[in-house]
Amino acid sequence: MPIKLRQNYPNPFNPSTTISFEVLSDLQEDAEIRIYNLKGQVVYIAQIPVHGKGLYEFTWHGTDMRQQAVSSGVYIYSIRCGKYILHNRMTLSK
Repeated sequence: MPIKLRQNYPNPFNPSTTISFEVLSDLQEDAEIRIYNLKGQVVYIAQIPVHGKGLYEFTWHGTDMRQQAVSSGVYIYSIRCGKYILHNRMTLSK
């Protein structure tokens, strides 16, 4: 697999957390990070430009697409880069 998703840190978090992933091949396309609540609703979407091998990071500030704070709880984050999709969970604790 040409990408490796890392556990967000800190976890649990308040008010923000860093989501990172490592690209192990020469991918040249945008990665999309999506954050979902446990109902399966998309809370936040971010585009990260990928320019080959390396470590990429995104900081989520616990807000939705309208920049409104979300509630405490478990969230699922996924990354899609090309045909690859990986996901993990994180906990927001206020």
